[in-house]
Amino acid sequence: MRLALALLLSLSGAAHADDAEPAVTHAGEANLDPKGSRTNIQLTGALGGAVSLGFSMTDANGSGGALSLRLGEPMSPEWVLNLEVATVGQLHRAIDHMTLEVDQSTALLVGASYYPSDSLFVRFGLGGGNYIKRDLMGEHHFGGVDSIFGAGLEVIKVKHFVFDVEIWNLSLLNRDGLLSSSTFCIGATIN
Repeated sequence: MRLALALLLSLSGAAHADDAEPAVTHAGEANLDPKGSRTNIQLTGALGGAVSLGFSMTDANGSGGALSLRLGEPMSPEWVLNLEVATVGQLHRAIDHMTLEVDQSTALLVGASYYPSDSLFVRFGLGGGNYIKRDLMGEHHFGGVDSIFGAGLEVIKVKHFVFDVEIWNLSLLNRDGLLSSSTFCIGATIN
């Protein structure tokens, strides 16, 4: 009798293991090596245009270029840990309206990218940075806390190369105000 009961319990336990919920299976694999297209360290570069607006910062508005360099380590099929350097340059006319000045905002950030689907990603990060404002009086440096938030779509995948379009916003907050730079970039990733 006991043998029959033990056999029945072991069979019922095996049936329940086969019917495990997908979320339970996914959670059980959370610490395993990533699978799919994001399995190796990623190196990403993105280049494009930017528009910057300064809030409570004199003559901080302008348009120009943007560059992002990211080093990513996949943590799961959906999440990638990023170390990023992002910079935005904005052109503007000096107070004399004759001289064209180039201001620059550069940040070092730690963040993550989340892939809700195979080609769509959302990314964010936090770090520190510096805004260099150039005018007729010279260079002025403004350090502060930076944040980045963006989204992108991977459009071409060829072996170890991925090309995407992405938008992101780099914001610097310091004691003088807020500098917000919005970008549209074309990116390339090697993994």
